[in-house]
Amino acid sequence: MKTKVILIFVMLASIYSYAQQPPVLRTLSYLQKRASSYSPESGDYIKDFQNQLSPYIGTWKYEGNGKIFTLRLQKVNQLFFGQSYSDITYFYFDALVLTYKLQNNDGSVIYDNMDLVPTTMFSNEFGYFTGMDSNDYLNGSFRDFTTNVLVSHCEITKLETTAGQPDKIYFELFESHTSLRKTPNQPTNYISGVTPLYSVPNRIELVRIE
Repeated sequence: MKTKVILIFVMLASIYSYAQQPPVLRTLSYLQKRASSYSPESGDYIKDFQNQLSPYIGTWKYEGNGKIFTLRLQKVNQLFFGQSYSDITYFYFDALVLTYKLQNNDGSVIYDNMDLVPTTMFSNEFGYFTGMDSNDYLNGSFRDFTTNVLVSHCEITKLETTAGQPDKIYFELFESHTSLRKTPNQPTNYISGVTPLYSVPNRIELVRIE
């Protein structure tokens, strides 16, 4: 019996690799993807024609509340998202790949994956962001590797700054879209009432440092 094919943007289930990636069958802009008339089709490539992602590319830093939080956003063109049970459904997106370093204010490292190099294949080692939902912010997924929770709705917004001031972004995780990760090699470290849901600071402003 065939199982329904379910595509979830953050890919909560396993990802199937391809020796040769399947072809792009249709290329659309972020604007076309946001249209109410848009109907997704396997083989769609959602391309950042308007360079909406470009202002966010770089390294951003926050210091406060006893933590130093640094995140890096790198653009990957034609990122492949695919998942299959009986048939194959796949999509491509231009996206920003997020890596981060979390430190105590004395500089000791809590977690650091900033040196990982993203590829055009989806990986659970990264967060992924696109501008498909709005012109005003990026929407994507974030994984807190310390508490081992996955946030399927995280927003990053470019803030207005005065001339001569460094660029800033606003970072927000949404608790209602957070799920505990339970894998054999990475048990959930979050304990209700004992540990915070996130080890990284939330609802914060970060300043561009690179």
